[in-house]
Amino acid sequence: MCCKSRSGACGGCKRNGRSKSGVLAYVSAFGGRNGVKESSTHIRICPLAFEMKNDAGVLPLGMTMFHEVMHITSAAGDKGYSKKECFANARNDPANARLNA
Repeated sequence: MCCKSRSGACGGCKRNGRSKSGVLAYVSAFGGRNGVKESSTHIRICPLAFEMKNDAGVLPLGMTMFHEVMHITSAAGDKGYSKKECFANARNDPANARLNA
């Protein structure tokens, strides 16, 4: 689902009518039955994903999509985004780090 459309499906890309800082895409998740996490099968791609480029001038959509698919297909959450955060989590709390998208 592309948030450039006017479908109204992408409120998560915005806060108070303005783009959230750094939000490229997201998947809606919620608590399901018996404490099992459930998530939507739709990945919302925010406008920033089409504007933000990495140091090589390339859109980071490949890794972003992989990250969001991890949310859809597993119990993975967001325990850190940067390389530094991920290494620190792996060192300090490996069990928790394994549940990072």
